[in-house]
Amino acid sequence: MTSTWRKGETTTPARFTSGYGAAAVHGNTVYFSCKHDIYSYTVPDSKWTKLPSCKYENFSMVAIDGKLTTIGGQEGSISSETNVLLTLTPGRLFGNSWKEVVPPMPTKRIKPAAVTNHTHLVVAGGIEGLVSARDAVEALDTSTLQWFTAKSLPQPVGFPQMTLCGGHISLIVRQYSRVPWKNCSSLVHLLPPTAVMAAPCGLDELTFPCNMAHLY
Repeated sequence: MTSTWRKGETTTPARFTSGYGAAAVHGNTVYFSCKHDIYSYTVPDSKWTKLPSCKYENFSMVAIDGKLTTIGGQEGSISSETNVLLTLTPGRLFGNSWKEVVPPMPTKRIKPAAVTNHTHLVVAGGIEGLVSARDAVEALDTSTLQWFTAKSLPQPVGFPQMTLCGGHISLIVRQYSRVPWKNCSSLVHLLPPTAVMAAPCGLDELTFPCNMAHLY
């Protein structure tokens, strides 16, 4: 069986800029952000829906129990990074707006990596003022809404991506260089999410190995 890429049967309602957008999946619905604007795309009926705009931009985004949550970002100027998480309930007909349901994370940052297994939310890296990268790793227990701090990354990383696959959390980092051919990515593995489940003690073991695999 051969897997191939297939062009979608519908066009996006807005021009998405990948460097400033975010995406999240819940069931058959994919959520996209384009700066302040948020859209949902339902796969079975190929339907686009515009959701209420978010006051922040350059945030990360996850879906937890059907609710959409933005993580960090900035409001206006470059130096206005935030640690606020905003939550929206898609599909709600009345009074649907972004609200601060989850407590702010300890570290302010723009475009951190974020992943959830629905019991915990892990946030890593990100940018401060679009100049300095962050190395902070923090996790939220979604049942108690309590934040815990894990060991820092071996180096600060900006604009990272993180995913949950095969029982492990993986962080992918794009490292930029002035010389084009020196651009590379790093793939770093975390411990299984069970290390997070034992928080706060388990978070002492939540570490990023220093042996990064560079992909050119």
